[in-house]
Amino acid sequence: MSQWFPVSDLAKTLVKEHAREPTPPPSRLIGLASLDGTPGRLLDCLTKYSKAGLAAIKPSSSSNVSTPLRRFQRDFENKVRALPSVHGTLDAKCVATKIQDLGISLDTKFLSWGSSGFDLSLLKNWLPAEGFDNVLPAGQNLCLLLLEFRANVDRVLGRECFRGRSFPLGLPTLFRVVFGEDDPLVGKNHHAVVDAMQLSLLAIVFIDLCRPPKKRLYWDGKAVKGLRPPHKRQSSLEAPLSSTSLEKRARTE
Repeated sequence: MSQWFPVSDLAKTLVKEHAREPTPPPSRLIGLASLDGTPGRLLDCLTKYSKAGLAAIKPSSSSNVSTPLRRFQRDFENKVRALPSVHGTLDAKCVATKIQDLGISLDTKFLSWGSSGFDLSLLKNWLPAEGFDNVLPAGQNLCLLLLEFRANVDRVLGRECFRGRSFPLGLPTLFRVVFGEDDPLVGKNHHAVVDAMQLSLLAIVFIDLCRPPKKRLYWDGKAVKGLRPPHKRQSSLEAPLSSTSLEKRARTE
């Protein structure tokens, strides 16, 4: 596979920072659990809003939300709150304290798998509403890794490589393709820790693909080597490109 190139200025900075040395393994990255399940530098919790904080961030147009959508939001919240979390349910003060304890500052660079910074904005809007300002960095310190992958995948594979359209880059779909059907993290998305681990691993792959092919550490031309425990996987990336099952997953994920 040809060399990839970062698009945004922040992505260029991240790639440059790791140009001459291996990217740290996932257990050293903020927002992850180590691969053997031992908590590392991790913040995994459910949120507890105060009445004042909830009122401050409640959209003024919430009364216009349709009943089915409101029901979907409630059901989704109940599903998320039923998932286990390392730190349980925390209020804004505890979240702000843990963020600071993790060494996150106004200079910290964040990664997100999305086309906008909406997910991080929820946290950034909540903390000030609860009285905790200057905890998280400004928006320019957010790298939208999805857009970096989209630009390079479309450039390398074209925009009609997957049944006449661009290859699907939903996080569950892409992680399955890159790391294999039987990776322990596959199929466990929409759980914050799992999503964070997958995002971090794909960030390492992206940085590796931005190296000249002969200097790559993990990508051998067909698969990723040395980042995950050994497990059965597909022989290459070509097979999923024409997989009907992958197409169905891409629509549902």
